[in-house]
Amino acid sequence: MSDNVFINYRRQTDSGVAGRVYDNLTRALPGASIFMDVDKLNPGDDFEVALGRSLASCKVMLAVIGPQWATLADEQGRPRLQDPDDFVRKEIRAALEGQVRVIPVLINDARMPGRSTLPPDLQDLAKRQAMEVRHERFNDDMAAVAAAVATTTPGARPRRWQPYALAAAVTVLGIGGAALALWPRPSALPSEPAPIETKGCKEGFVWRMAIFGDSVCVSRADHDEVQAQNVNARNNRSPTGGPYGDNTCRVGYVWREAFEGDLVCVTPYERDKAKQQTADAPNNRN
Repeated sequence: MSDNVFINYRRQTDSGVAGRVYDNLTRALPGASIFMDVDKLNPGDDFEVALGRSLASCKVMLAVIGPQWATLADEQGRPRLQDPDDFVRKEIRAALEGQVRVIPVLINDARMPGRSTLPPDLQDLAKRQAMEVRHERFNDDMAAVAAAVATTTPGARPRRWQPYALAAAVTVLGIGGAALALWPRPSALPSEPAPIETKGCKEGFVWRMAIFGDSVCVSRADHDEVQAQNVNARNNRSPTGGPYGDNTCRVGYVWREAFEGDLVCVTPYERDKAKQQTADAPNNRN
């Protein structure tokens, strides 16, 4: 069986949480083949060859990022991430170059590294939608990660799906002059991911499905990113509310606005990308 999911992590600092992520994901997605070096390597195996073989077959990489991920130094005092032979860097570089879907998983209150802090071959990582796995909400956060993985690996279905709150995206209803937003619940998993629809799109493009019926034609990778944004919607909202109530985004996030009333919180880059997808839609249709 090919390795659907590859877990990338720093052994010196993040192996404990990475192990919990592996154990949780293995239980949640029994149909997935998940690679974590200490689990899959046998005595005498060539470490680098085995890693390359697994990277070549994986569909999703979870890049586990802790507070010291970018700053951990080697014996000479240099940041390991700046070493081209650093295994964490090599694995992520290979995944990005191989068009593997890379999901940064932030742990222990880590922040997503900025593009300027990353070596040139990893700077595309800064564009990827991150997911947070917190100690106090570990199971709920991991449920969201499992749902995101399942959108890319069709054979990796969760053991038990729970109902969505109506749909995988936002429905806005006017009630008594006020707007009521119904969102996907973060700890729930859809009864089945939205089917991939291609009607009217050029070859190689699919419907975006930011909301049911969203027929903007995008690449399959962009479709998968949008589904991950929907699944992770609540995690990017302010836990204490704000000027827009429950729809207030966390600092650094904005409303996606892929359609009227789209209040999913994403990074500014992802909002601009959604707008560009809509603008490019006529070019991607038959």
